[in-house]
Amino acid sequence: MRAVNDTFTKNTIELDGGEFIDSTFVECKLVYHGGALPKIEQSTLDNSTFALRGSAANTIEFLKLLWTLGERDAVESILANIKGA
Repeated sequence: MRAVNDTFTKNTIELDGGEFIDSTFVECKLVYHGGALPKIEQSTLDNSTFALRGSAANTIEFLKLLWTLGERDAVESILANIKGA
């Protein structure tokens, strides 16, 4: 999906491989399955939520598994990388 200067209201939006530029999401559910990264630039999120499905959700479950196995330093390292620390 390619959206430029669009407004979405109360929609479910599949993000994988999408391009969203100068778009507004109002009370939307943004879903990422772990495929191609979306391009999201100069867009506004207004009371919208994110959901991870498929491979993306599996990655979260794997991190939870590592955490419960006591590999907290590994998970914290990944989070620090995400935060740019």
